[in-house]
Amino acid sequence: MARLRLSVSVAAMLVASSMYGCAPMSQQARTVAIPAAPAAPAPVETLSDTGLFGIVLFKPFGGFPECPNEPFDYYKFHFNKKASRQYQDFPKYACFRHSDEGRIGQAPGGTEIVWVKWPLGQQPQLVKDSTAGVSLIDGIVHGVNLTTYGSDMQERDFEMLVKKFGKPSARQLVSKQNRMGAKYDIIQASWSRPGGVTLVFEGAESSLDSGSVTARSNQESERLKAVFDKFNEKRPKL
Repeated sequence: MARLRLSVSVAAMLVASSMYGCAPMSQQARTVAIPAAPAAPAPVETLSDTGLFGIVLFKPFGGFPECPNEPFDYYKFHFNKKASRQYQDFPKYACFRHSDEGRIGQAPGGTEIVWVKWPLGQQPQLVKDSTAGVSLIDGIVHGVNLTTYGSDMQERDFEMLVKKFGKPSARQLVSKQNRMGAKYDIIQASWSRPGGVTLVFEGAESSLDSGSVTARSNQESERLKAVFDKFNEKRPKL
């Protein structure tokens, strides 16, 4: 199996979102309260579905209310320069954030990236940084990406995935080396799921203390390819 490069998933989500920026807002705009969007009904997951922690591919995003927001802080970076509100840094409950802060207060929909955020110390076992990226196409989940704890926990993480999704379609061990010259065997595995979904696990990526799990539909793969092709068109040619 070809070497999997799941770090591309996170990069793709960031490229697909707006570029960072910041701009001062009027005092009135910075103090307008925007109620957070309530949680849509949680999707029902069946044995043939591909779901991670209540986020199920080919179904509407639901089960998570929007994260609380607060007045715009000029000294922070934002996805949307015109946003008048920003999300609070440390939510007290599991919730979602729009990548585009200009959409604060709206229900997830259309084609966008949202981020599920868990309170620190209350995230699922697999999730290292309390966050999962979710790709929506026309309001339907087509991709999920999350960061794991890397090589130290890869055996546990792999067994958790096997317990839920069964034996992988492909599995291999890849040797990686840290800066001190020590070598480690890293698990790389993939599952072919119903509906053309591919689930991929990499025990560690560029850093041995971070791995990843990605579930992606064919439609999402095509969308990401189009995003990268468009992005690379503007780059200088060799």
